[in-house]
Amino acid sequence: MTLSQTAMIHGEPGERARTTGILRLFYPFLFTGVAIGFFIGLAFPSHRTLAGVGLLLTAAALIWIIRDGLKRFEAFFKGARGEERVAAILAMLPSDYHVFHNVVTQGAETIDHVVIGPTGVFAIETKFWQGRVAIEDGAITINGHRPSRDPVQQVKAAYRHLQDFCLATSNSSLSGQAVVCFANNALDAENPQNLDPVLICNANMMLTLIEQAPARMTRVERDRLVTFLEQKI
Repeated sequence: MTLSQTAMIHGEPGERARTTGILRLFYPFLFTGVAIGFFIGLAFPSHRTLAGVGLLLTAAALIWIIRDGLKRFEAFFKGARGEERVAAILAMLPSDYHVFHNVVTQGAETIDHVVIGPTGVFAIETKFWQGRVAIEDGAITINGHRPSRDPVQQVKAAYRHLQDFCLATSNSSLSGQAVVCFANNALDAENPQNLDPVLICNANMMLTLIEQAPARMTRVERDRLVTFLEQKI
């Protein structure tokens, strides 16, 4: 937890992304190891030609797995660094805010950060994209192209599951906002952009966005949600 003058922190930012990156890198080696053992077994005492072809194909697959795995590994760790950058900013919120990292909802969706405070609840999906990010034709683009996975739909689904969780556990609706935040300030805009019902912003806009939000929550409502969310990290 942080000092009393700053937000209360729950969980570690980027932990899930780093763990996933490591698993994505090393898990395929298990399958190639089994394949290599299988084809070596074929070589004794017969089927040597088939075993040789199989070993060559497995070696080629292993090279591809290593190259692809390293790219995925770097992507996940870059995502973790982005989450840590945003977490450092969120930690500067006043002491009547709580910041949760890596919240797993009942839909098995993971929300990078959930902020609970006097101005409501904020479910934040963090991105660390390289390139120019913009809002074009009602969608997020990077260097003029739509991403393969839309972060707006991603955070909408996670926020919907968070709402369901709150209804199931506290019998109260969620008063808040879903947000996509670019950790490296890649969004080409000076103010948060609205892709209803999701807000798109840069990391340097986060504190203002949260502290000046129009929604209001009572301390009783906040404490109830904090108690329930502590079970989800």
